[in-house]
Amino acid sequence: MVKLTNWNQIQFKAGAVTFQSSDSHLNDGFKWARQQAMAYAHSGGDPVGLWYEAALPNRQAFCMRDVAHHSIGAAVLGLNLHTKNMFMRFAENIAESRDWCTYWEITKDNVPAEVDYENDQDFWYNLPANFDIIEASYRQYLWTGDQDYRNDAIMLDFYRLTVENFVQTWDKDGDGILEYYPEYGRRGLATYNEAGLQPLAG
Repeated sequence: MVKLTNWNQIQFKAGAVTFQSSDSHLNDGFKWARQQAMAYAHSGGDPVGLWYEAALPNRQAFCMRDVAHHSIGAAVLGLNLHTKNMFMRFAENIAESRDWCTYWEITKDNVPAEVDYENDQDFWYNLPANFDIIEASYRQYLWTGDQDYRNDAIMLDFYRLTVENFVQTWDKDGDGILEYYPEYGRRGLATYNEAGLQPLAG
């Protein structure tokens, strides 16, 4: 494993990763997948900054769950700075007015996606997402060596507010596990299994 000690001096050309196999079908599949993924990457011309699409099609947006789950593949493609920028957009929007949630889905215009957000009392939110972003940030740090994941004040605030204020707010019975109650509606879903509305957040 190569450790990167000074991230600011290291640049990767996005999409430069290659793959070679004796199986031509694998080679063709990799080329298609790389081209498809790079077609969804946007390099700074939008108000939100560097980003890639990580949401349902045609939303021109990225959501917490999908960015966290795409982040390693994006790192392989050299889109580390895109991922970090999107993580920062989530981190900077954590707020007491939303019970220590951030925006579930952010558009290229750097605003919450209308389909998921009406106001601070009515918005879509899956409770595991904050923890997914923290875990994915740690993986990005291990992959890239980017010290911002350890030292940036916005990221550190997000980590702290999640494990303290967020947990205290959504753990209504104080047992250390976040719960979903039907009166929450679409705000405070316990898992990513959105149909079953399970009561406990994992």
